[in-house]
Amino acid sequence: MFFEQLIVGKGLYLIPYSDLKHKSFGSLSQIRKLPNWYFRLQQKVIDNPVHTNRLLPQFASNVSHLSNFVVATPNQNQKRINWTTFWDNTYQQIIIGRSIKISTQPHLALFHHFQRQNLLHDPRSPSKKQHTYTACPGCHNNSDEDKLDSNLPNITDLKCAFYVNCGLLNIIDVNGLKGTNNRLIDRIYLTRSSLFTLSDQSLFLHNKFYKL
Repeated sequence: MFFEQLIVGKGLYLIPYSDLKHKSFGSLSQIRKLPNWYFRLQQKVIDNPVHTNRLLPQFASNVSHLSNFVVATPNQNQKRINWTTFWDNTYQQIIIGRSIKISTQPHLALFHHFQRQNLLHDPRSPSKKQHTYTACPGCHNNSDEDKLDSNLPNITDLKCAFYVNCGLLNIIDVNGLKGTNNRLIDRIYLTRSSLFTLSDQSLFLHNKFYKL
């Protein structure tokens, strides 16, 4: 097997081992432990294997397309509430949630953080399985000061929220998604393959915003 056969996501990601196992042995494989060769490969070609399978630039096969993304930010949208992502440069991964425009802070949005909860029972390969994201119950990202400053009604219902500059937020197209809450969608379902694209878009906005 050649290294090029292990690259996915437009040449920017190492294939997750669960996907590779599915391709090689099928869905009935009993192999559960991450093999040593794959672990060593992750340490060599990935910047932060704990949080993402994004390849280091010297191993990626198509870095140039990161400068050609068409993205939409909340400032380009008339909606007050949008599903959005942004790039967390500390952990080298995207953060997913719902952003709420603040009338008193035209360049900021209150970002309601959502976390992945579980995998749906889906017989397809792991990269096509849907991940369920629901509201974060509270983590280190939460800012009570930002929530109070936003002066939004029912702000205590948002257990984890904080300000993010609108220029960093990438809008997710959620047309057709349905939630259990009639007023607002209370969860979002995303495939792992779609996360590759969202990660690239969010990184593009991050680099553009900080002129990297």
